[in-house]
Amino acid sequence: MSKQDHIEAAIDRAYKLESLLRVAALAMDGEQVAGAGRFEHVGGGSILDMAADMAGEIVAGLEGGGK
Repeated sequence: MSKQDHIEAAIDRAYKLESLLRVAALAMDGEQVAGAGRFEHVGGGSILDMAADMAGEIVAGLEGGGK
């Protein structure tokens, strides 16, 4: 994978992470998320674990792009 490919993949993953965190934030505020319910009903801690994994993938992609 080229440096540019790593960077583009990391940017794509960052946008997905942003979307995930926005949905989580709405759920934490008690708003209904696509009829699923509040934060604890839409995955709670699992969402945070997924977000942490995605952040790690973004960092790894950017580090890989720096080579």
